Amino acid sequence: MAPLPALAGASLPVDGVVTSGVGWRLDPFGSGKLAFHRGIDIAVPTGTPVRATRAGRVTFAGERRGYGATVIVEHDNGDRTLYGHNSRVNVHSGEMVQAGAVLAFSGNSGRSTGPHVHYEQIPGGRPVTGESEEVPEVATAAPPKSHGMSAETRRQLEQQLDESIGSLLQNIKSNINGG
Repeated sequence: MAPLPALAGASLPVDGVVTSGVGWRLDPFGSGKLAFHRGIDIAVPTGTPVRATRAGRVTFAGERRGYGATVIVEHDNGDRTLYGHNSRVNVHSGEMVQAGAVLAFSGNSGRSTGPHVHYEQIPGGRPVTGESEEVPEVATAAPPKSHGMSAETRRQLEQQLDESIGSLLQNIKSNINGG
């Protein structure tokens, strides 16, 4: 499946290409296992301003295991949004932010396969895990019945991923260089 463009009016923290959504996916780090991805990944060049999608109070700004340089914002209704894999954080814990405020600058920190922003919505402050029946159906996909994959299928998927990433990076470079 081809990456979906992240549209400006879609209340996302950056304009880029959505490369991974919420739900079960093949571990991108080569384990061959399925892993539940709690947010969406949006590919953008390192240093892109990462903006708050909603107003709230910063509850975390710093290094977080797996996510690297991370910002978490709590909103009036108790929901939280997480912005991970940044190159630099631009806010402090306890700070109030408005929608559109620059929270950080995108990067490739933490456990990451390339420059992007990991954007996660945490309803009621509880992460979506894919293991609870309380998770809305629209937010997750059921895990496949079989976790096995042949070496050839895996090789083909890795080749397709490499080609997609190469094409994406070429498009980004072309856009940065004006054509």
